Amino acid sequence: GYSSATVAQGIVYVTGMDDQKQGYLFAFTLDGSPKWKTLYGPELEKRGPAVAGTRGTPTVDGDRVFLVTGFGKLVIFDAVKGQVLRTVDLPERFRAKQAQFGFAESVLVDGQKVICTPGGADASLVALDRETGEVLWQTKGLSQPTGCCSARLIDHDGRRLVLTMLAQGVVAVDVGTGQVVWQHDFPHRAGVQPNPPLYRNGVVYISSGMGTGGEIG
Repeated sequence: GYSSATVAQGIVYVTGMDDQKQGYLFAFTLDGSPKWKTLYGPELEKRGPAVAGTRGTPTVDGDRVFLVTGFGKLVIFDAVKGQVLRTVDLPERFRAKQAQFGFAESVLVDGQKVICTPGGADASLVALDRETGEVLWQTKGLSQPTGCCSARLIDHDGRRLVLTMLAQGVVAVDVGTGQVVWQHDFPHRAGVQPNPPLYRNGVVYISSGMGTGGEIG
């Protein structure tokens, strides 16, 4: 696959895909000894210029591992035992189209909220309850497709914001309510903008590929 490894609490987590296009989450000790591997379902086959394989890097938070597949399914695992605890089909639930080159993001976990980017109708970003999968908020009025970007959490003027790139630009969302605080057009011709925005001292820098370039503001 194409995910990076995540190291947490002395365990290395990484994804991979077998010859039947089935995705697995693997866990290893720090000396490379296998602990377990868990099948979580189909992964992305080659489509157009996109290569086949797993995408998002696993997010580890406490006793849970969170993963979004190339088909947009959010899978929640027990971090110690490896079993699948819950699967949420994001495109189906939020009326989103399958991403052209597959979904690719590492989900953002903030306390009880699991924040991801299905790019659906009134649901460019959503927050789900980490235990139940219940929708805590979604971005009403914002229906822009996913940009295959991993969101980041920032503090600005006493407010905690989720900052990420969507297919056609950058957006800032209130982490508690899902309210869209601001958005800025920065289109990419293929709608793929995987570079998380950089933030420091009230300034945001964004960049994208295929000749799009960068912008600061």
